[in-house]
Amino acid sequence: VEINTRLLSSRRVVTFDDSHPAIESYRLLRTQLLQRHERDKVNSFGITSPNPDEGKTLTSVNLAISLARSADLRVILLDADISNPSTHALFGMRVEQGLIDYLGGTVPLDKLLVKLNIPNLWFVPGRIVRESLMERTGMSGFEHLVELLTSDERNILIVDLPPVLAKDDTLALATRLDGLVMVVEEGATRTAEIDRAVDLLRRCNLLGTVFNKFSRKQQTYY
Repeated sequence: VEINTRLLSSRRVVTFDDSHPAIESYRLLRTQLLQRHERDKVNSFGITSPNPDEGKTLTSVNLAISLARSADLRVILLDADISNPSTHALFGMRVEQGLIDYLGGTVPLDKLLVKLNIPNLWFVPGRIVRESLMERTGMSGFEHLVELLTSDERNILIVDLPPVLAKDDTLALATRLDGLVMVVEEGATRTAEIDRAVDLLRRCNLLGTVFNKFSRKQQTYY
């Protein structure tokens, strides 16, 4: 699929622009995850947040592109936020089939896995489903998919998960992944919500947090 990379920055996908102020933050996050990948064999990373609209999808996309640009790896971006799949919209794509169709056995993976015109980057889109993923298909299909997509040690899987406090699917999905990153938004995410989300994810490998929309001006060396 050909996406218009020149329009990505207008959708706040900035990891193509080496002059953007946020690029170093994404590079730092990328380096940390690559270290976990190499040292601890962490091959699948889930990106979530306590609540909707705190930046997890944008973080997932920017991180996936940054990883794909940096290393001799195959990066696979999977949209698992079935109640509000929006990753495809950042790429300017229309979606008729998604993750739920693969899990339901109606669409094979080779018909769903999309090679983007970004080197080393593949994409599995989501299609909106209102009911619980657990109630619809169970978790065995998702677990098998993760194993399939990470069977090659050169593969890194980035999964855009639902918000922790908004969907019960998140906990079940997160336990099938090697590591988890939680996005919180300055001025929006409350401390109590962070505490509650961390408590719910206590059985998962929570690697750390991303502080999104950070506005404080910092003096830098350069």
